[in-house]
Amino acid sequence: REEILFARTPQGSSTANWIQTASRYEFRRYNSDHTKLLEKVVATKLGKIAPTLRAFPNPVPAGEDPCKTTISWDTDDGSIGKVYVSVNGGPESLFAASGRGSVAANWILSGRDYEFRLYNSDQTKLLDRVVTTKAPR
Repeated sequence: REEILFARTPQGSSTANWIQTASRYEFRRYNSDHTKLLEKVVATKLGKIAPTLRAFPNPVPAGEDPCKTTISWDTDDGSIGKVYVSVNGGPESLFAASGRGSVAANWILSGRDYEFRLYNSDQTKLLDRVVTTKAPR
């Protein structure tokens, strides 16, 4: 089968929210002139899986304040999810809302804990959570 270019960056991540249940996808990474296969990974969506919430990178690498992490989530059933964030155990603030997505949090500061929580649409059920911090220098 013909290869289709998915991403062209030296590093980072891209969302592949078009992956279909029970289908197999092979992602290949090549050198810059596409002459050498560097690595490959196979992805298959298995059907009903638990909702997920992730932060990448986590911990956020040390550097100048503020730093950035990308929050990615998927309710897995297409329903609207709401992602809230709490800083150092404080009150929650709405960060994002959709069934799945990725949003950069480019305001991560040293010495603070950021807890991201994924809820169902009416915020009555916690689906997943992740805590991110900034790595010490």
